[in-house]
Amino acid sequence: MRNFLFSLRTINLLLFGLASAVFIGTMGFHATAERHMRLEFVRERLQVAARVIAAQQSHGIEDAQQVLDPLTRAHGDKTLAIRLIGHVLNSSR
Repeated sequence: MRNFLFSLRTINLLLFGLASAVFIGTMGFHATAERHMRLEFVRERLQVAARVIAAQQSHGIEDAQQVLDPLTRAHGDKTLAIRLIGHVLNSSR
């Protein structure tokens, strides 16, 4: 038994196994780190896109308000304003 544990073949296999384990562990660590970086990049891009969409919607609502305020003051008819809001929102899509 003692001969087997200290044979050249066993030592080579153990060293190769240890080197392979270190290599696989390092590759796994780097793959995980890169995936994390990519997810962070995508998250930042989605936040920017969400801010742009929110700004565009806010701008559209302000434009609709500017168009409808004079109409409601002139006509005093809320149903007309509601229909115009629907028309403006549908045409902006």
